Amino acid sequence: MAKEGIGAVTFIPLMIDRKLGGKFATYYDGRHEFSRQEVELSLTIARQLALGIDRMRAEHEARERAERISQLLSLMPAAVYTCDAEGHITYFNRRAAELWGREPELMTGERFCGSLRLRRLDGSVLPHTEAPMAAAVRSGLSTRNGEVVIERPDGSSVVASFNIDPLYDEAGSITGAINVFQDISERKQMEDALRRARSEEEARRIELETLMEAVPAVVWIAHDPECRQITGNHVGCEILRLPRGRNLSRSAPPPERPTHFDLYQNGRKVADDDLPIQKAARTGRAYLGEELELRFDDGSSEWLYGNAVPLFDADQKVRGVLATFVNITERKRAEELVQAAKEELETRVRERTASLKEAMEQMEEFSYTVSHDLRAPVRAMQGYAEVVLEEFGDRLDETAREYLDRIIRGGRRMDQLIQDILTYSRLSRREVQLEPVSLDKLLRDILQQYPGMQPPGARITIVGELPAVMGHEPSLVQAISNLLSNATKFVSSGTATRVMLRAERRNGYVRLWIEDNGIGIRPEHQHRLFGLFERIHPEQRYEGTGIGLAIVRKALERMGGKVGVESDGLTGSRFWIQLPAAQA
Repeated sequence: MAKEGIGAVTFIPLMIDRKLGGKFATYYDGRHEFSRQEVELSLTIARQLALGIDRMRAEHEARERAERISQLLSLMPAAVYTCDAEGHITYFNRRAAELWGREPELMTGERFCGSLRLRRLDGSVLPHTEAPMAAAVRSGLSTRNGEVVIERPDGSSVVASFNIDPLYDEAGSITGAINVFQDISERKQMEDALRRARSEEEARRIELETLMEAVPAVVWIAHDPECRQITGNHVGCEILRLPRGRNLSRSAPPPERPTHFDLYQNGRKVADDDLPIQKAARTGRAYLGEELELRFDDGSSEWLYGNAVPLFDADQKVRGVLATFVNITERKRAEELVQAAKEELETRVRERTASLKEAMEQMEEFSYTVSHDLRAPVRAMQGYAEVVLEEFGDRLDETAREYLDRIIRGGRRMDQLIQDILTYSRLSRREVQLEPVSLDKLLRDILQQYPGMQPPGARITIVGELPAVMGHEPSLVQAISNLLSNATKFVSSGTATRVMLRAERRNGYVRLWIEDNGIGIRPEHQHRLFGLFERIHPEQRYEGTGIGLAIVRKALERMGGKVGVESDGLTGSRFWIQLPAAQA
């Protein structure tokens, strides 16, 4: 050691946990004899060094353990946090921050919990100072499977289950507490849903039982696929003359099987396996509108009408049958009376129909005769008035001439009215034979044969092709002439009359449109337009008998057709007639 410049040296081992953990040396660069005080000082320093090294090693190991525990806790699916003896949060893992929705500052004024707010399950606020974590820190109380609602800063909340234990030091003093908690919101929702489902199921069961008892109909329920156990409501038991709670099934074992009645359909006895309930269970099909006769041993009988519907389980297998029937005994007993009354009524209807037909024929004959006989005197009156006016008009004063003119106009209106009545009567009496009629030719013939149909200044236009229809030509002439006459007559003063005719095909029918630019017909009046003696406009402005459109309707009805009108009451009218299209 002289070569190293050391003249004197002491070596003291550093013992840590009875193991050599190092050495402490003191030396001089020259010759020296260590005194007792120097040796004791070296020993003291060596002991202190050993203690310091042991403490550093322990702290390092503690840090490593803490880091490993922290890493382990961070990987746990559960949330974990700890508090010190004052309740200050000293640690929390990532899952705890997620459930809180925030990261609290460690060792600050936040105590006992890192959530924004806690609530009990009933919704009341649970202050942090009253939370189970505070009780664990203050009194050492542990909590198992507690539940609390955690409110987050974003307004959301979760239901958490927690387990809390206090932490102690070696002396047994409380140094803090640890809380392990987890989100059970989904589980609580499922529990609530299950609880609600069970409650609803129970409510439905009670409702069903109440409904079964409340309805005045027979209700039977087969509780098994073999229909060996059938129960019913009070009506279902009463109809079978059995007490409540008794098995009602004809498929039951002999001791339980009721035998005091048999069942019939269409007068034939039905085997037990072929009853509606049994068939529904066997086939999985509903049997609707089943009629059964119950024949009892005492000779009495009851009639039932109803349905049997299979009940299925989750696997779509038949688990039972629901049957509902109504007692139709009174109806069946009344059917014979009804049938007799029906036959009597039919006889009376036939007799009354024949009487009405005869009366109608007599009325039509009377109308025809009266109308025909009235025309002669009316025409004579009109003719004489015209002769007087023509021969002696210059000798009469203005008042007399006006009276004669009124007689002539009245005679014309009366003659037209009689003519329209005759026409209407003939339409009712006439047997029409339908045949193909060309609308194009028919319309052109009408315009040529009746020049008055197209007054001066009026323009009647035919647009496009007018196809053939199945109709009666004289009736069609009458109907179309009346419509054209109205189209040219009901026009405002000073307005040039414009009438357009066109046709369209609709599902085997032909619709002929007659469109004008006249005064129009208000919508509220259109429903009575085709009635007898219906006038929409004053007679002083527009002459007419009020029968023309009734004639049109009668003619179309006799031909199996229709007539209608469209108008807003302002810009003219669009009349139409519809008849079957003639076969090509």
